[in-house]
Amino acid sequence: MKKKIEKGNFTQIGFIKKTHAIKGELLVVYDKGLDEILEETDFLFFEIEGLLVPFPILEIDFRGDDTASFLFELIGSKEKAAGFVGCRVFIDNQLLIKNHEKAGASYLKGFSVIDPIIGEAGIISEIHDYRGNIVATVVFGEKEVLLPLNDKLIISVDKKQKTITVEYPEGLYDLN
Repeated sequence: MKKKIEKGNFTQIGFIKKTHAIKGELLVVYDKGLDEILEETDFLFFEIEGLLVPFPILEIDFRGDDTASFLFELIGSKEKAAGFVGCRVFIDNQLLIKNHEKAGASYLKGFSVIDPIIGEAGIISEIHDYRGNIVATVVFGEKEVLLPLNDKLIISVDKKQKTITVEYPEGLYDLN
């Protein structure tokens, strides 16, 4: 039985801009700061007729800080590749959560912080890197608080809704 791919478990990172070269490579424009994550992933997911379809990556050739040429296992010609131009490209949310430090976490600026206990804690206004410890500045009530962005504390990231759901220990919001 095939497992259904739940779209809510994925984040759009870009789109297919055009074909590239003759082997069926596709030029993908994606959010800045994702190079290391893209190097580590084996699949990208294309949105086709509203569904996410996995495509195994064979080769990546980075062309800048937000563009790369991809050769996919299931696409072997320029003609076949042309059918995917314009498709939105997604990756698994777990990759973003697991590797948010590699993504620079700067993409979280402007996201709402959601805590299951208190609800919306505020909006991330700044991201700081203190010797590898990623911390967000969030306006909470009438004050700014610093909140750690640690893998163990992040439940989910919803790029479309621009929310990050976290689970902080009781009293953390009062420390600042």
